[in-house]
Amino acid sequence: MLLMNRKIYILLFLVSVFTGQELNAQNKGGQQFQEFVPGLLIAKLKPSQSNYFKSSDFQNNKRLTRSISVVSTFPSKQQLARKKMEAHPKWVDLSLIYTLSVNESAINKAFIQELVDLGVFEYVERKPMFTVAFNPNDPNLSQQNYFSQINAFSAWDVNSGSALIKVGVVDTGTDMDHPDLQSEMAENANDPVNGMDDDNDGYIDNFTGWDFMDNDGTPQVGSNTHGIHVAGIAAAATNNGVGVASVGYNTQFMPIRAGDGTVIVFGYEGITYAADMGCDIINCSWGGFGYSSFGEDVINYATYNKDALVVCAAGNQNRNQKYYPAAYENALAVASVNSTDVKSSFTNHGYWVDIAAPGENIYSTVDDGNYNNNTGTSMAAPVVSGAAALVKAKYPQLSAIQIAERLKATSHNIDGLNATYEFMLGTGRLNIGDAVSGNINTASVVFGNVAISNNTDDVFKGNDSLFISGTFTNYLSASGNVVATISTSSVHVTVNYDTENIGVLGSLVQVDNYSNPFSFKILDTAPLNTVVTFRVDITDGVFTNTYLYNVLVNVDYLNIAVNNIATSIGSMGQFGYNARLQNQGLGVQYKNGISQLYEGGLMIGTNQDGFTRVVDRVRNAPGSWDNDFRVVENIKEVSPAPKGQYYVQGVFNDSNALADTIGLWVGQTAYASTDVGHENYVVLEYKVVNTNSVDVNNVNIGLLADFDVADFSKNAGYTDLKRFYTYTVSTEPNTPIFGIQLLTPSVLRSYCIDNVSGGAGGVDILAGFNTSKKYITLTSNRFGAGFQDISGNDIIQVTSTGGFDLIPNDTVTVAFAIIAAEYKGLLDQVADSAYKRYNGVLPNAINEVNILNNELSIYPIPVLETVTIDISEYNYNANWAIKIMDVMGRNVYSEERITGNQTRLTLSSLQSGVYVVEVQMDNGLVRTSFVKK
Repeated sequence: MLLMNRKIYILLFLVSVFTGQELNAQNKGGQQFQEFVPGLLIAKLKPSQSNYFKSSDFQNNKRLTRSISVVSTFPSKQQLARKKMEAHPKWVDLSLIYTLSVNESAINKAFIQELVDLGVFEYVERKPMFTVAFNPNDPNLSQQNYFSQINAFSAWDVNSGSALIKVGVVDTGTDMDHPDLQSEMAENANDPVNGMDDDNDGYIDNFTGWDFMDNDGTPQVGSNTHGIHVAGIAAAATNNGVGVASVGYNTQFMPIRAGDGTVIVFGYEGITYAADMGCDIINCSWGGFGYSSFGEDVINYATYNKDALVVCAAGNQNRNQKYYPAAYENALAVASVNSTDVKSSFTNHGYWVDIAAPGENIYSTVDDGNYNNNTGTSMAAPVVSGAAALVKAKYPQLSAIQIAERLKATSHNIDGLNATYEFMLGTGRLNIGDAVSGNINTASVVFGNVAISNNTDDVFKGNDSLFISGTFTNYLSASGNVVATISTSSVHVTVNYDTENIGVLGSLVQVDNYSNPFSFKILDTAPLNTVVTFRVDITDGVFTNTYLYNVLVNVDYLNIAVNNIATSIGSMGQFGYNARLQNQGLGVQYKNGISQLYEGGLMIGTNQDGFTRVVDRVRNAPGSWDNDFRVVENIKEVSPAPKGQYYVQGVFNDSNALADTIGLWVGQTAYASTDVGHENYVVLEYKVVNTNSVDVNNVNIGLLADFDVADFSKNAGYTDLKRFYTYTVSTEPNTPIFGIQLLTPSVLRSYCIDNVSGGAGGVDILAGFNTSKKYITLTSNRFGAGFQDISGNDIIQVTSTGGFDLIPNDTVTVAFAIIAAEYKGLLDQVADSAYKRYNGVLPNAINEVNILNNELSIYPIPVLETVTIDISEYNYNANWAIKIMDVMGRNVYSEERITGNQTRLTLSSLQSGVYVVEVQMDNGLVRTSFVKK
């Protein structure tokens, strides 16, 4: 999304309500996922690790070498020299990017995180897959009336394009012998068709484009004529007495087949190919909802390394949601309008869109030498690509970004016709006549690389200072004296610094205000979760560019991230995320890993006089949530911390619950410790007060936690009755365990839910989670879940206690701990530490033991068939015992009354994986883990 003259940035993460007709999506309780190519990962090495896949570190890592097959994504690329990268800091080194082939069943968050944890990659992610963005329409509608709308005839009077300018059409292929296309295909004279790679670019006989689907030089369309239609709009032969005209007139195009049917598999490889082959403009009439570091790298490579403008369709789902690759900063995102400049009903829109163009009933080429009308942003994008080619022919000195700025600066403002979508259709509708007319004599200063911060945790609270800074880049002619001013109509902030005198900027000159940012003070009187709009106006008296930013202030959640568990605490009983669909918060992260939580929150229920009530802010019917709590005192940090090293507190009540209102106030606190032995848990404590004038009986209090460990569909839930906790594990190896422990001495209730159709004999939460079902999970026990299949399934856990009777103004305190560890034995230690610190004693069922240390002499490592355990360092002469457990805490081997200082065990029957070994001596216990190959 190339920065535009008048643009709004939304810095809220607004989650749309998704419908069943969305392309490229799966659903897990409303959660969105990008569609991916099965069995493929994209990994980019750090420059210092460029030889990793050839190194002994990789070759000796048998787990990886057996699991993955590695090929260079761009094998013809040589690593860029350090001096060249220093001279061009925005360049992208594609030689560092590799495609990893992995068994699809092995690909999950944990496996990806394992690769990231090696420390050799900049990123590891799934290979994205996209869909084309068009809607077929009636072929008898009017033909090519959009030329007048975009002022194309005036443009052609000035400049009719050039055969030296090439548009790369990355799509489903083309009709190689279409009478309106075959003469316009760009040819690679350096590689004639002779069965050889004459130009040594890694492609044999790529004389006329490339077919990534069939891996040959004949990009003939397959089952979908989409690419033929797109090519004709941008570059069909014009003024030849045959068929249709094109916007690009004399422009040539390069056909690149990157997919078939409606699916684009090799979109980013196709962009790279087009850029390498010298295409000035690259058209992408496809996309999907989902950011990719690989995708952004490719767009930046085309833009900076190869100076090619990437033009992308905004998508056809009628959503205010970023659609990629269009929404990347250096892509030109194109929305669709009808013949009267009104927003097309189908087009995606938003502040990431750069420009609009006609996209309805566009007449162009199709297969077998024919023509047809099609509709969609797929059609609007090549209209702009053809126009960009004309601008490049007229002004060959302009860079890719400058071409985009010229198109936007000369567009026709259509906000008056689209008031509901003001600023959401880019700078306006394409006006190619103005874009190629006259000299470029005005500046265009863009505010980019924007940073919005409070210089601490970037959770913007009352009384925080707010700083806004970025770069000011002039992409067109030299400016006059440039001044940038920021303003807001909000009464919830005060201005500290609002004007930056930039001065005169030459063409392509950049300055920034990072050292002296715009600054504001957020008032503590601002309502919770207030959206404040900031407007930045940049002008030299001739041009004016305006940018708007929406910032969420005085938020009602805080992040706790001082030890091995990072999470967020909301003001109304949520933990992990403050808003729905994993929005506003950290989730629950362990040791800087990705979040392993989908949803977490407090539930309180009673059944008095036959009337069941449950108050909460967790899910209810599919796709919706309860909102029973109301803030009394917003969550805030208490410093110095009365417990732990970071401590927050707040108050809320249940007055939003209407008929379900019980009449309770809840004082909540949360804290985390950093000292040794206490780094793996966060304490959540709730003081529940009866504010009624009558007794409230049978009060039950619990936490719902939907942990999704690695692949959520391969989870299982268990209960440790000795240590009072419910926990979720992945059935895949080398994944951490997460749980909720009841800390206050009272009766533990643990209900593990199978989040599958029918509920597997338990509560069926997929069919809805109403009050009666919630009450069942708060007051009943179901100690396990995820056992329908050996690989597990999606599960949810509720950990609770209750049966409390409260007289008026009476208070009951219930505390829980979020706990995590690499394996079950260590999780037991975490639970023991949390319980003992909170209560002063260990759980009743646990005999206190002296943990001697966390080391045990065990060899060889890794374990193959046999293992030797040596305790000679402890100078112990009595009998001792061994117990070995798997990561789920199940006993897989035990032996008692061992004598001597060592013993040799045969473990050939154990499957590969991580195990915990305990050695029990009279004077203490020793635990450690090992890997069995």
